[in-house]
Amino acid sequence: MKTKSVRLSEFNKPLLIEETEINPPSVNMVTVKVHFAGINFYEKLLIEGKYPTNSVLPFTIGGEFSGEIVEVGEGITDFKVGDRVFSLALTGKGTSGGFAQYANIETKYLYRLPEEFSFEQGAAIPMIFFTAYTMLSKKVQMKDGQTVLIHSAAGGVGSTLVKLIKAMYPKTKIIGTYSSLEKEKVLKGLGVDFPINGETDNLSAEIKKIFPEGIDVIFDAVGQKLVSEHLDLIKPLNGIWCTYGAYSGPIVEENLVGKLRSKNATLAGFLMWPLIENKDFCQKQFTEIFEVMKKYNILPEIDKIFPLEQVNEAFERISQRKNIGKVLLSALD
Repeated sequence: MKTKSVRLSEFNKPLLIEETEINPPSVNMVTVKVHFAGINFYEKLLIEGKYPTNSVLPFTIGGEFSGEIVEVGEGITDFKVGDRVFSLALTGKGTSGGFAQYANIETKYLYRLPEEFSFEQGAAIPMIFFTAYTMLSKKVQMKDGQTVLIHSAAGGVGSTLVKLIKAMYPKTKIIGTYSSLEKEKVLKGLGVDFPINGETDNLSAEIKKIFPEGIDVIFDAVGQKLVSEHLDLIKPLNGIWCTYGAYSGPIVEENLVGKLRSKNATLAGFLMWPLIENKDFCQKQFTEIFEVMKKYNILPEIDKIFPLEQVNEAFERISQRKNIGKVLLSALD
């Protein structure tokens, strides 16, 4: 089958749109007609050659997408042609790449998209809601009335954390960092109680003016750049610092464990990739996620949708941190 695909042929070079051939689905695989695909920060690192991957250049990138099954391979009993589905599989792991008109994928990484949600939403939900909800439900055990710091609160995961926390823990006070005045207004609309410029010279001092006793929960996608601030801000004894990203670089703080022990604080880590290997766990999480979304009428924040041909412009928008919520690609003609 011929398919128009987004190809990575050389690191740190523009992505190319090429017509490629994908084989009929093999055992335990299906072919999906992709409707929309989600762009994520890890793919930016992958393009730059900064992300660990076993994929051999050139290849079609894109792990997160929604669409409908058009062909099933041998041994498939739980999916059929016509099923509405989504995936969050890592590029090169059971998929020919979601930034394409068609993609082959192992059913291990495939989930049904409820009828209540559009294909656009189906491409925007998987990674950001899985990350946000799993951190809330499994890593930090949130309690209502706490104080929470969310970095990049207008981004995909950040805006999702804000929406979930405001719905599920309405008495919680949220500090959300932003990178532009435009995003400050967005954060107020989302329900952030205290928007604050994440580039301020003394973030810790600014936050302590509001909460002098410190912060109960910190959701950290920044990494090394703000380690000192987080160690200062985390509330003694019961504070939890949950790290799930490192766009400023990995945490390499000397004697970090000793510094956390001095405050009796907890450092929690979240990484999605090992979890997606456990289909039963992921299915349970998505079932709960969709129930929560329907109960509280929560939808993903979709920033902008680009056609496949404008994939480089889409990544540029993310690189310049202009996006408010999720950036999508449309694979539809």
